[in-house]
Amino acid sequence: AAPSSSDLQQQIRSRLSELEGFANFNLAISEAGGVVTLDGETKSAGQRDAVLEIVRGTPGVRDVTNRLTVAAPYSD
Repeated sequence: AAPSSSDLQQQIRSRLSELEGFANFNLAISEAGGVVTLDGETKSAGQRDAVLEIVRGTPGVRDVTNRLTVAAPYSD
């Protein structure tokens, strides 16, 4: 049986929590029928790519809708 939405979201968050700096990410994760939608902002393209790779590799995820943006670097 496929994991429930809340189970799948919890599994994704658990896996993402292992990423360095994850606590600082501003992410919203929603899921319906195995399709995960990611909204929010990461600090770099590398972080965004790491998030996508982890989510896509999570059992039960069939597809990912990526709405993540990369934060503009701070300037003085």
